[in-house]
Amino acid sequence: MASSLAVILPTCNRFALLKRTLRSLEQQTYKDFTVYVSDDLSTDETKDHDASSFPSLKIHWIRRTEKFSGIAEHFSALYAEATEDWIALAHDDEVYAPEWLETLVGMMLQPTPDGTPIVMAQVGTVVIDARRGEPQYYKRADQIPDGLYTGNDLKRLCLFDGRHFATNGYLATREAARKAGAFNPDYEQFDFEWLMRLAQLGRTACSTRLLHTYCMHPQNTVGSARYLRRYFEQKNPSVMELEWLETVEGVGDAEKASRRQQLADQVVRSRFRSYLKVVATGNRDLECATAAILQSDKKMSDRQRRLIAAMKLPTVFFLAGIFLRVLTKLVALRRHPQLYPLNDALEKQNLSWV
Repeated sequence: MASSLAVILPTCNRFALLKRTLRSLEQQTYKDFTVYVSDDLSTDETKDHDASSFPSLKIHWIRRTEKFSGIAEHFSALYAEATEDWIALAHDDEVYAPEWLETLVGMMLQPTPDGTPIVMAQVGTVVIDARRGEPQYYKRADQIPDGLYTGNDLKRLCLFDGRHFATNGYLATREAARKAGAFNPDYEQFDFEWLMRLAQLGRTACSTRLLHTYCMHPQNTVGSARYLRRYFEQKNPSVMELEWLETVEGVGDAEKASRRQQLADQVVRSRFRSYLKVVATGNRDLECATAAILQSDKKMSDRQRRLIAAMKLPTVFFLAGIFLRVLTKLVALRRHPQLYPLNDALEKQNLSWV
Protein backbone atom coordinates (compact mmCIF):
# COMPACT_ATOMS: atom_id res chain seq x y z
CA MET A 1 0.00 0.00 0.00
CA ALA A 2 1.21 3.50 -0.69
CA SER A 3 2.76 5.20 2.32
CA SER A 4 0.79 8.42 2.01
CA LEU A 5 -2.14 10.06 0.24
CA ALA A 6 -2.94 13.72 -0.35
CA VAL A 7 -6.28 15.26 -1.30
CA ILE A 8 -5.59 18.60 -2.99
CA LEU A 9 -8.43 21.09 -2.83
CA PRO A 10 -8.12 24.51 -4.54
CA THR A 11 -10.69 27.11 -3.52
CA CYS A 12 -11.58 30.78 -3.87
CA ASN A 13 -14.64 32.60 -2.48
CA ARG A 14 -16.82 29.50 -2.09
CA PHE A 15 -16.82 28.89 1.65
CA ALA A 16 -20.43 27.67 1.77
CA LEU A 17 -19.60 25.03 -0.84
CA LEU A 18 -16.15 24.31 0.63
CA LYS A 19 -17.68 23.42 4.01
CA ARG A 20 -19.90 20.82 2.38
CA THR A 21 -16.94 19.29 0.54
CA LEU A 22 -14.84 19.10 3.70
CA ARG A 23 -17.75 17.53 5.63
CA SER A 24 -17.90 14.76 3.03
CA LEU A 25 -14.14 14.23 3.38
CA GLU A 26 -14.59 13.93 7.16
CA GLN A 27 -16.84 10.91 6.51
CA GLN A 28 -14.31 8.95 4.41
CA THR A 29 -13.84 5.32 5.45
CA TYR A 30 -10.19 5.57 4.37
CA LYS A 31 -8.57 7.77 7.02
CA ASP A 32 -4.87 7.97 6.18
CA PHE A 33 -4.78 11.15 4.10
CA THR A 34 -3.92 14.85 4.31
CA VAL A 35 -6.05 17.59 2.76
CA TYR A 36 -4.24 20.49 1.09
CA VAL A 37 -6.69 23.42 1.06
CA SER A 38 -5.24 26.12 -1.17
CA ASP A 39 -6.97 29.50 -0.84
CA ASP A 40 -6.40 31.75 -3.85
CA LEU A 41 -6.84 35.09 -2.02
CA SER A 42 -10.49 34.66 -1.03
CA THR A 43 -12.39 37.71 0.19
CA ASP A 44 -15.37 35.82 1.66
CA GLU A 45 -15.56 33.77 4.89
CA THR A 46 -12.77 31.48 3.66
CA LYS A 47 -10.15 33.98 4.78
CA ASP A 48 -11.45 33.77 8.37
CA HIS A 49 -11.01 29.99 8.65
CA ASP A 50 -8.14 27.56 8.82
CA ALA A 51 -7.41 23.93 9.71
CA SER A 52 -8.72 24.46 13.27
CA SER A 53 -12.22 24.89 11.83
CA PHE A 54 -12.22 21.23 10.80
CA PRO A 55 -10.44 19.40 13.67
CA SER A 56 -11.38 15.91 12.53
CA LEU A 57 -9.36 16.32 9.32
CA LYS A 58 -5.60 16.55 8.87
CA ILE A 59 -5.45 19.77 6.84
CA HIS A 60 -2.55 21.75 5.45
CA TRP A 61 -4.20 25.15 4.86
CA ILE A 62 -2.23 27.20 2.31
CA ARG A 63 -2.66 30.99 2.25
CA ARG A 64 -1.55 32.39 -1.09
CA THR A 65 0.19 35.76 -1.18
CA GLU A 66 -0.19 36.31 -4.93
CA LYS A 67 -3.22 35.43 -7.02
CA PHE A 68 -2.89 32.72 -9.67
CA SER A 69 -3.46 33.66 -13.29
CA GLY A 70 -6.07 30.91 -13.55
CA ILE A 71 -7.22 27.57 -12.19
CA ALA A 72 -4.76 25.68 -14.43
CA GLU A 73 -1.85 27.40 -12.69
CA HIS A 74 -3.48 26.71 -9.32
CA PHE A 75 -3.76 22.97 -10.11
CA SER A 76 -0.16 22.80 -11.30
CA ALA A 77 1.12 24.45 -8.12
CA LEU A 78 -0.78 22.04 -5.87
CA TYR A 79 0.50 18.97 -7.68
CA ALA A 80 4.04 20.31 -7.34
CA GLU A 81 3.64 21.05 -3.62
CA ALA A 82 2.06 17.78 -2.45
CA THR A 83 4.71 15.41 -1.05
CA GLU A 84 2.54 12.29 -0.67
CA ASP A 85 2.88 9.24 -2.95
CA TRP A 86 -0.71 9.39 -4.18
CA ILE A 87 -2.67 12.55 -5.01
CA ALA A 88 -6.45 12.84 -5.31
CA LEU A 89 -7.97 16.00 -6.74
CA ALA A 90 -11.08 17.32 -4.99
CA HIS A 91 -13.15 20.34 -6.01
CA ASP A 92 -14.82 22.76 -3.63
CA ASP A 93 -18.18 22.32 -5.38
CA GLU A 94 -18.34 18.52 -5.06
CA VAL A 95 -19.60 15.97 -2.53
CA TYR A 96 -17.84 12.63 -2.04
CA ALA A 97 -19.41 9.36 -0.91
CA PRO A 98 -17.81 7.82 2.24
CA GLU A 99 -16.12 5.00 0.30
CA TRP A 100 -14.68 7.30 -2.40
CA LEU A 101 -11.02 7.19 -1.31
CA GLU A 102 -11.15 3.57 -0.12
CA THR A 103 -12.44 2.49 -3.54
CA LEU A 104 -9.76 4.46 -5.40
CA VAL A 105 -6.98 2.99 -3.24
CA GLY A 106 -8.27 -0.54 -3.88
CA MET A 107 -8.30 0.12 -7.63
CA MET A 108 -4.72 1.39 -7.55
CA LEU A 109 -3.53 -1.75 -5.73
CA GLN A 110 -4.95 -4.29 -8.16
CA PRO A 111 -2.45 -6.24 -10.31
CA THR A 112 -2.11 -5.63 -14.05
CA PRO A 113 -1.72 -8.49 -16.57
CA ASP A 114 1.65 -7.32 -17.88
CA GLY A 115 2.99 -5.60 -14.77
CA THR A 116 2.49 -2.10 -16.20
CA PRO A 117 2.02 0.33 -13.30
CA ILE A 118 -1.38 1.88 -12.62
CA VAL A 119 -0.91 5.64 -12.71
CA MET A 120 -4.52 6.71 -12.20
CA ALA A 121 -7.87 5.45 -10.87
CA GLN A 122 -11.24 7.02 -11.63
CA VAL A 123 -14.82 6.47 -10.45
CA GLY A 124 -18.19 7.66 -11.75
CA THR A 125 -19.70 11.10 -11.28
CA VAL A 126 -23.19 12.61 -11.23
CA VAL A 127 -23.87 16.22 -12.25
CA ILE A 128 -26.34 18.04 -9.99
CA ASP A 129 -28.06 21.38 -10.50
CA ALA A 130 -27.33 23.04 -7.16
CA ARG A 131 -30.25 25.45 -7.57
CA ARG A 132 -32.80 22.63 -7.70
CA GLY A 133 -31.01 19.61 -6.25
CA GLU A 134 -31.89 17.66 -9.39
CA PRO A 135 -29.57 15.43 -11.45
CA GLN A 136 -28.87 17.14 -14.76
CA TYR A 137 -27.33 14.14 -16.41
CA TYR A 138 -26.32 10.72 -15.35
CA LYS A 139 -23.20 9.25 -16.83
CA ARG A 140 -22.95 5.58 -15.80
CA ALA A 141 -23.90 4.30 -19.26
CA ASP A 142 -21.58 6.76 -20.99
CA GLN A 143 -18.52 6.43 -18.77
CA ILE A 144 -15.51 4.22 -19.43
CA PRO A 145 -16.52 0.60 -18.52
CA ASP A 146 -14.88 -1.06 -15.53
CA GLY A 147 -11.37 -2.23 -16.37
CA LEU A 148 -7.72 -1.32 -16.94
CA TYR A 149 -6.83 0.82 -19.96
CA THR A 150 -3.83 2.24 -21.78
CA GLY A 151 -3.78 5.87 -22.83
CA ASN A 152 -4.48 4.86 -26.42
CA ASP A 153 -7.47 2.77 -25.26
CA LEU A 154 -8.96 5.82 -23.54
CA LYS A 155 -8.49 8.03 -26.60
CA ARG A 156 -10.24 5.48 -28.80
CA LEU A 157 -13.14 5.08 -26.37
CA CYS A 158 -13.64 8.85 -26.14
CA LEU A 159 -13.21 9.50 -29.86
CA PHE A 160 -15.11 6.60 -31.42
CA ASP A 161 -17.43 5.19 -28.72
CA GLY A 162 -18.60 8.50 -27.23
CA ARG A 163 -17.44 7.50 -23.75
CA HIS A 164 -17.14 10.11 -21.01
CA PHE A 165 -13.89 10.39 -19.03
CA ALA A 166 -14.60 12.46 -15.93
CA THR A 167 -12.08 15.13 -14.98
CA ASN A 168 -12.83 14.92 -11.26
CA GLY A 169 -12.81 12.33 -8.48
CA TYR A 170 -9.61 10.59 -9.59
CA LEU A 171 -6.45 9.43 -7.81
CA ALA A 172 -2.99 9.61 -9.44
CA THR A 173 0.54 8.74 -8.44
CA ARG A 174 2.77 11.70 -7.61
CA GLU A 175 5.51 10.32 -9.85
CA ALA A 176 3.26 10.12 -12.92
CA ALA A 177 1.66 13.52 -12.17
CA ARG A 178 5.05 15.20 -12.19
CA LYS A 179 6.12 13.41 -15.36
CA ALA A 180 2.93 14.64 -17.07
CA GLY A 181 4.04 18.21 -16.35
CA ALA A 182 1.99 21.35 -15.82
CA PHE A 183 -1.61 21.92 -16.90
CA ASN A 184 -1.90 23.78 -20.20
CA PRO A 185 -4.21 26.84 -19.92
CA ASP A 186 -4.50 27.06 -23.72
CA TYR A 187 -7.20 24.36 -23.53
CA GLU A 188 -10.71 25.14 -22.33
CA GLN A 189 -10.76 21.66 -20.77
CA PHE A 190 -7.16 21.79 -19.60
CA ASP A 191 -7.76 19.10 -16.97
CA PHE A 192 -9.07 16.67 -19.61
CA GLU A 193 -6.03 17.29 -21.80
CA TRP A 194 -3.69 16.79 -18.82
CA LEU A 195 -5.36 13.53 -17.79
CA MET A 196 -4.86 12.12 -21.27
CA ARG A 197 -1.17 13.00 -21.06
CA LEU A 198 -1.04 11.29 -17.68
CA ALA A 199 -2.78 8.19 -19.06
CA GLN A 200 0.01 7.64 -21.59
CA LEU A 201 2.42 6.85 -18.72
CA GLY A 202 0.79 3.57 -17.61
CA ARG A 203 -2.57 1.95 -16.96
CA THR A 204 -5.74 3.70 -15.84
CA ALA A 205 -8.21 1.83 -13.62
CA CYS A 206 -11.82 2.85 -14.29
CA SER A 207 -15.05 2.15 -12.41
CA THR A 208 -18.59 3.30 -13.15
CA ARG A 209 -19.55 3.36 -9.45
CA LEU A 210 -21.18 6.71 -8.64
CA LEU A 211 -19.12 7.99 -5.73
CA HIS A 212 -19.10 11.76 -6.11
CA THR A 213 -21.09 14.65 -7.53
CA TYR A 214 -20.26 17.75 -9.51
CA CYS A 215 -22.62 20.64 -8.80
CA MET A 216 -23.74 23.19 -11.35
CA HIS A 217 -24.02 26.67 -9.84
CA PRO A 218 -23.60 30.28 -11.01
CA GLN A 219 -19.96 30.44 -9.90
CA ASN A 220 -18.64 27.48 -11.85
CA THR A 221 -18.03 27.09 -15.57
CA VAL A 222 -21.17 25.17 -16.56
CA GLY A 223 -23.57 27.39 -18.45
CA SER A 224 -21.99 30.65 -17.30
CA ALA A 225 -20.88 33.61 -19.39
CA ARG A 226 -17.34 33.01 -18.09
CA TYR A 227 -17.40 29.49 -19.58
CA LEU A 228 -18.62 30.78 -22.93
CA ARG A 229 -15.95 33.46 -23.10
CA ARG A 230 -13.28 30.88 -22.31
CA TYR A 231 -14.77 28.51 -24.87
CA PHE A 232 -14.02 30.96 -27.67
CA GLU A 233 -10.67 32.14 -26.33
CA GLN A 234 -9.19 28.67 -25.81
CA LYS A 235 -9.05 25.32 -27.57
CA ASN A 236 -12.48 23.78 -27.06
CA PRO A 237 -13.12 20.03 -26.56
CA SER A 238 -13.77 19.24 -30.22
CA VAL A 239 -10.55 20.96 -31.28
CA MET A 240 -8.71 18.95 -28.64
CA GLU A 241 -10.19 15.71 -29.96
CA LEU A 242 -9.13 16.64 -33.49
CA GLU A 243 -5.58 16.82 -32.16
CA TRP A 244 -5.91 13.42 -30.47
CA LEU A 245 -7.16 11.92 -33.70
CA GLU A 246 -3.76 12.44 -35.29
CA THR A 247 -2.03 10.40 -32.56
CA VAL A 248 -4.48 7.57 -31.84
CA GLU A 249 -3.30 4.10 -32.91
CA GLY A 250 -5.19 1.06 -34.20
CA VAL A 251 -7.79 2.98 -36.24
CA GLY A 252 -8.07 2.88 -40.04
CA ASP A 253 -7.65 5.98 -42.23
CA ALA A 254 -11.27 5.87 -43.43
CA GLU A 255 -12.63 5.75 -39.88
CA LYS A 256 -10.32 8.60 -38.87
CA ALA A 257 -11.43 10.68 -41.86
CA SER A 258 -15.10 10.15 -40.99
CA ARG A 259 -14.57 11.09 -37.36
CA ARG A 260 -12.47 14.11 -38.38
CA GLN A 261 -15.39 15.47 -40.41
CA GLN A 262 -17.83 14.84 -37.54
CA LEU A 263 -15.62 16.71 -35.10
CA ALA A 264 -15.16 19.62 -37.51
CA ASP A 265 -18.96 19.90 -37.87
CA GLN A 266 -19.34 19.61 -34.11
CA VAL A 267 -17.09 22.64 -33.56
CA VAL A 268 -19.49 24.78 -35.58
CA ARG A 269 -22.65 23.36 -33.94
CA SER A 270 -21.21 23.79 -30.46
CA ARG A 271 -20.28 27.38 -31.18
CA PHE A 272 -23.78 28.14 -32.37
CA ARG A 273 -25.45 26.51 -29.35
CA SER A 274 -23.12 28.48 -27.11
CA TYR A 275 -24.13 31.65 -28.90
CA LEU A 276 -27.78 30.96 -28.08
CA LYS A 277 -26.83 30.61 -24.42
CA VAL A 278 -25.05 33.95 -24.59
CA VAL A 279 -28.20 35.55 -25.92
CA ALA A 280 -30.20 34.12 -23.01
CA THR A 281 -27.84 35.68 -20.44
CA GLY A 282 -28.66 39.19 -21.63
CA ASN A 283 -24.98 40.09 -21.76
CA ARG A 284 -24.97 42.31 -24.81
CA ASP A 285 -21.21 42.95 -24.78
CA LEU A 286 -20.47 39.24 -24.74
CA GLU A 287 -23.13 38.72 -27.39
CA CYS A 288 -21.37 41.13 -29.74
CA ALA A 289 -18.01 39.54 -29.06
CA THR A 290 -19.18 36.00 -29.73
CA ALA A 291 -21.21 37.07 -32.76
CA ALA A 292 -18.06 38.56 -34.26
CA ILE A 293 -16.22 35.30 -33.72
CA LEU A 294 -19.04 33.26 -35.16
CA GLN A 295 -19.48 35.44 -38.21
CA SER A 296 -15.78 35.13 -38.98
CA ASP A 297 -16.08 31.34 -39.01
CA LYS A 298 -15.93 30.29 -42.66
CA LYS A 299 -17.70 27.00 -41.92
CA MET A 300 -20.84 28.64 -40.63
CA SER A 301 -23.90 28.07 -42.77
CA ASP A 302 -25.97 30.89 -44.27
CA ARG A 303 -28.93 29.78 -42.15
CA GLN A 304 -26.88 30.20 -38.98
CA ARG A 305 -25.75 33.65 -40.10
CA ARG A 306 -29.36 34.72 -40.66
CA LEU A 307 -30.34 33.43 -37.23
CA ILE A 308 -27.51 35.37 -35.62
CA ALA A 309 -28.69 38.53 -37.36
CA ALA A 310 -32.25 37.84 -36.15
CA MET A 311 -31.02 37.46 -32.58
CA LYS A 312 -30.24 41.17 -32.52
CA LEU A 313 -33.98 41.86 -32.54
CA PRO A 314 -35.31 42.43 -28.99
CA THR A 315 -38.36 40.19 -29.53
CA VAL A 316 -36.35 37.20 -30.68
CA PHE A 317 -33.83 37.87 -27.94
CA PHE A 318 -36.62 37.68 -25.33
CA LEU A 319 -38.17 34.51 -26.81
CA ALA A 320 -34.81 32.77 -26.97
CA GLY A 321 -34.33 33.45 -23.26
CA ILE A 322 -37.74 32.00 -22.37
CA PHE A 323 -37.16 28.94 -24.55
CA LEU A 324 -33.84 28.15 -22.91
CA ARG A 325 -35.25 28.60 -19.41
CA VAL A 326 -38.12 26.21 -20.17
CA LEU A 327 -35.72 23.72 -21.71
CA THR A 328 -33.51 23.87 -18.62
CA LYS A 329 -36.49 23.14 -16.36
CA LEU A 330 -37.55 20.17 -18.48
CA VAL A 331 -34.08 18.70 -18.30
CA ALA A 332 -33.97 19.27 -14.55
CA LEU A 333 -37.14 17.15 -14.10
CA ARG A 334 -35.37 14.02 -15.27
CA ARG A 335 -34.97 11.65 -12.34
CA HIS A 336 -32.83 8.55 -12.19
CA PRO A 337 -33.58 5.76 -9.67
CA GLN A 338 -29.96 4.61 -10.01
CA LEU A 339 -28.94 7.69 -7.99
CA TYR A 340 -30.82 6.61 -4.85
CA PRO A 341 -27.98 4.61 -3.20
CA LEU A 342 -25.61 7.60 -3.35
CA ASN A 343 -28.36 9.98 -2.29
CA ASP A 344 -29.26 7.78 0.71
CA ALA A 345 -25.62 7.64 1.82
CA LEU A 346 -25.37 11.42 1.75
CA GLU A 347 -28.64 11.91 3.63
CA LYS A 348 -27.51 9.61 6.43
CA GLN A 349 -24.57 11.94 7.01
CA ASN A 350 -26.72 15.08 6.75
CA LEU A 351 -25.00 16.09 3.52
CA SER A 352 -27.30 17.75 1.01
CA TRP A 353 -26.80 18.35 -2.68
CA VAL A 354 -27.20 22.09 -2.20
